[in-house]
Amino acid sequence: MAQFSHYTNKWRVYAYTTATGHSYTYRTTGSGTDLIEVNYDPARPGSARVGVSLLDTLVTIRARLPAGRVSLGLARRIFADG
Repeated sequence: MAQFSHYTNKWRVYAYTTATGHSYTYRTTGSGTDLIEVNYDPARPGSARVGVSLLDTLVTIRARLPAGRVSLGLARRIFADG
């Protein structure tokens, strides 16, 4: 998880620490100071990207699909595959 650090111009800057104890920053646009999930390759920890949780993905999918069996079937398929 990355902790909000500060604003700079139009950027929000987050700080995160790798498993080896090295600190890095991640910049993104927008507003807000909530914690964000950052994914990175251990071989290149300075090139992180924001991760999206499975729950957030399912909520988004459900909001965009029509009500009924289609949504339930898709949710079952996602959980069965993942």
